[in-house]
Amino acid sequence: MTKETVPSALGIILGLALIASAQAQGPDPSGVWESGIGSLSLMLAGDKLAFSYTSVFGPAAHICEGTGIARLSADGSYVYKDEQGSVIFLVTEDEIRLQPGEGIIGFCGANWPGDVFRREKFKPAGICKVKTDKAHFSAVGPMPPAPGKAYVIAGDVVEIVSLHETLAKDWVLARYKGAKATTLGGLRRTELDCENH
Repeated sequence: MTKETVPSALGIILGLALIASAQAQGPDPSGVWESGIGSLSLMLAGDKLAFSYTSVFGPAAHICEGTGIARLSADGSYVYKDEQGSVIFLVTEDEIRLQPGEGIIGFCGANWPGDVFRREKFKPAGICKVKTDKAHFSAVGPMPPAPGKAYVIAGDVVEIVSLHETLAKDWVLARYKGAKATTLGGLRRTELDCENH
């Protein structure tokens, strides 16, 4: 190989790796999805799928309510695990399937049947501007959230979806796409200027 062909070969290899990574990750499902029994907010950043889910299921009207981060495990498949069990998020262009994994998922309890969300009941993520001097992202998980080190500043544009947990009314799930990296986490609604959210 000559010096001239090395960058080209390297470029081809890197390009193929990026295409393979995008195919493994699948489509970006970020937004709010509705089903017959529940509501699901999703925000994707790299191999992390942040979610906030609420539903009522079964004849006794069991409540299922949880927030967390599922991690990419296979083509279009993300897994969230807690100390009791796991839930699998199967993502395609037209639908999201939540299905029980191993054990019993803590925030839903026993007999949760899973859930299916279709594209016709999908709403894309909203767009907001940061209005405070500095807004720190919080960890994605049970409320109240733990503060993080990453932050955005006044004028930065973020994508947001609602959090569904009862204690989360003052918070949104947010994503900031920077020049070098994408940051994901919770932000306070009061720190943002959102026209329709």
